[in-house]
Amino acid sequence: MARYKIGLLGTFVILLVSVLLVELGGMFAPLKQRLQLQTVPSAMLSFNAIGETLRQLNLLQVVPNEYVYYKHLPATELNKRHRLFQRKSRVDIQLYGLEHIPPEKLPSSTIVYHDDLENPAPLVSVVIDPVDLYDPVIGILSNPLKRGKSWERSAFLSYFDQGRLVFASGIGLRIHGGKSRIAPMEKSFRAYFRSIYGEEQFQPGVIFDERAEPIRHLILHNDRRDNWHLVNPLAYDIAERIGAIVPQTKPVRFFLNGEFQGVYVLTEHLSEEYLFSHYGHTRFTFVRTKWDAGTSQFQIGDYARYEAFKTWATQRTPLTMEEVQARVDLENLSRWVLSILFCAPTDALQGPLLLDMTNPNAKWFWINWDMDHSFQDKYHRVEHPWELDTFRELRPHDPRGALFYRLIEGSPDFRSYFTRLFVDTMNHKLTQEFLHERLAHYEQIAINYGIQDREYIEITRQFFDHRKAVLRQQMQERFHLSSSFACRVQSPPNVQLEIDGFSEQSGYEGWYFETTPIRVKVIPATGQTFSHWIINDQVVTSVGTVIEYPVTADTIIEAVVVQQVERKNEETP
Repeated sequence: MARYKIGLLGTFVILLVSVLLVELGGMFAPLKQRLQLQTVPSAMLSFNAIGETLRQLNLLQVVPNEYVYYKHLPATELNKRHRLFQRKSRVDIQLYGLEHIPPEKLPSSTIVYHDDLENPAPLVSVVIDPVDLYDPVIGILSNPLKRGKSWERSAFLSYFDQGRLVFASGIGLRIHGGKSRIAPMEKSFRAYFRSIYGEEQFQPGVIFDERAEPIRHLILHNDRRDNWHLVNPLAYDIAERIGAIVPQTKPVRFFLNGEFQGVYVLTEHLSEEYLFSHYGHTRFTFVRTKWDAGTSQFQIGDYARYEAFKTWATQRTPLTMEEVQARVDLENLSRWVLSILFCAPTDALQGPLLLDMTNPNAKWFWINWDMDHSFQDKYHRVEHPWELDTFRELRPHDPRGALFYRLIEGSPDFRSYFTRLFVDTMNHKLTQEFLHERLAHYEQIAINYGIQDREYIEITRQFFDHRKAVLRQQMQERFHLSSSFACRVQSPPNVQLEIDGFSEQSGYEGWYFETTPIRVKVIPATGQTFSHWIINDQVVTSVGTVIEYPVTADTIIEAVVVQQVERKNEETP
């Protein structure tokens, strides 16, 4: 009998709910029809009365249906217009982008206070529904370890420069980072530009140069590291000067839902879109290498070929230079190593490993990435970070470290090549003028952007003053070299000098090992004639305008140039 009564009650409840759903469906039928019109922008769902009402009734949670529509699409197809779909009520509503809302009316534009625009420094404002940030189930800040397209939320982004709105659009927003996802600090984000949100790319010519365009992904990187700021862009500038491949960056002041988060760094996202922008295609084998052994992430390409390369590279037997050059871009590897040795990041083994699958003769190469632990010991806070031995960070579980040490052990040619590259880089690329100019550049950004604690600037300045001497000593030990010595070159002020193949001026000073002689070429100006050299007060007349000299002690080389004497024609009587 009790079972019979429960059955009748259940039937009654089902009938009642059905009637209510029919009534609600009729009530919201006009609204559904309006939402299917292009004149109703999707922004209304999050920030206008219609969307608020639907959400309060628990009938609407609009998210990009990335998993269904994008799962099997290649990167070049990701930005075509697709539908959004409504998850909770399962009503298939056709939504459209932001074509009818001017950029200055987007929430990310209107939320910025006039006082914040009085500072001319670039400003990025992002506005997102707080539910999409903090909801325990769907919020990206509440679930920072969640990844992928299903954890991308619709938002708005505006970019201001010199107090003027330059660009604004709807975007998709995700959490970005590795261990920083769980750190007690403001998170980094990724912005995705897709037609379902608004613009398909960031406005060209605004933040990066043409090599990075079109910009379809963008990282908003929190560069604050315990009172160390703007480390990544400074380290990237140094790595690029050395000749390594680096992403482009742009420091900005970042606001989230109107609240200042700090100084962030806009950074190229190393993805398939990056490959397409820089190389014109995405047919690469692409592996995100990580610091911890066994955590590298295969992305795209030929996995078997990657595994075969890694197995070969991480063996322990010595290698010749020719063996490595057959498979690896050795110049790229060497310049990556030099950038790591100088900047001394304590989590060095990062950055994509790539192979161009369209070229049958392609060689493996790397892109520098995530150098924000540079110029400091992030983990132990040593008093003199410029004394760090980064040779120890090149560990054998990673192909870069393994190949480097196998070459040192097995190839005299590589030892000579790398020592010469080291000397030329330290003497002619990483000059004190360059290093201190870059540091002054980022110090001024720190001042302009409102960074108060700038003690790290002085520590970095000392790092630049001492690091090269420490590296010379470490090179001497690792490569079994003799001591290094200073060599100064002088000439008349209007005489052009070419030293080691680099254009230099009188007063140049570099440091050399005995196995890396200095090569000086003097180019006299018009009306001048080269006379001779003076080396450590000794006249040398046995060579011409080019001299190659082994530096076995502190040395001064002087090029002596004389003015040509004009001869007058004498008249015959």
